[in-house]
Amino acid sequence: MKTPAQKNPSTRGTAAKGSNPPLGSRTRYTTGKAYPDLSVLKPDIGLAKALYEDYAGQIGEISASMIYLYQNLKLTTQDEKKAAAVMHGIYLVELSHLQRLGEMINRLGADANFAVPGVEKRFWRADMIPYPKTLKAMVGRDLSFEKKTVQSYENTLHRVKEPTVRKTLELILEDERLHVKALEQLEKEISKRAGTAAEKTRAPRAARSQDVTPIQRATSKKNDTVVRANQGEAAKQRPAAPRAAHSSGRPARAAAGRKAEKRS
Repeated sequence: MKTPAQKNPSTRGTAAKGSNPPLGSRTRYTTGKAYPDLSVLKPDIGLAKALYEDYAGQIGEISASMIYLYQNLKLTTQDEKKAAAVMHGIYLVELSHLQRLGEMINRLGADANFAVPGVEKRFWRADMIPYPKTLKAMVGRDLSFEKKTVQSYENTLHRVKEPTVRKTLELILEDERLHVKALEQLEKEISKRAGTAAEKTRAPRAARSQDVTPIQRATSKKNDTVVRANQGEAAKQRPAAPRAAHSSGRPARAAAGRKAEKRS
């Protein structure tokens, strides 16, 4: 008796080999490379403090997570379906970055609360992020945000020497660069779609003059001829305006002289 073939659990729920994962899948917006084991980290408060800006700062991972979550919830129309899926996929990756940074901060001996330490703690607030209402504005803001995030991680890497933390930050940075590319592509598609819509709006106007039938064209020409003829007849029927007397008064004086000669 043949036994049924066993499915390989490692492939369950994944895309077919060689195919692109769905737009809303987190695997589309991450390199998928393995992160180092964080359990080897030893307490280092100074190093932990170097991670807080990328963790809970204004352009940190908590801001990124909330931005993409909000936008995914906001984009609900059929035309926005693709963009909403992109936002969802990036949101899942940013959330994993947030968790990884928080774990490093904890293992380095600090408290992974959502605040940047300083003279006064700067706790993360919901008013730190923008809330644009149109898709075009969202993608433009997101692209600017991701480029600033890339710069922030590059700056942090200049200060970090610990190998496990460095490797983790480098992998996060690679993901952020993927996000920039994905958003640039989305921005191009939105611009192209807007251009196509504008062309469709202009096309009917141009077509109206081209769609006139020969009969309509002849009728229009005949109407123009009748109008011009009527205008000519009206001009003929108007009484001629009297000639104005010459400003010098010479014709009037000459007529008076002739009358005087006849009387004499």
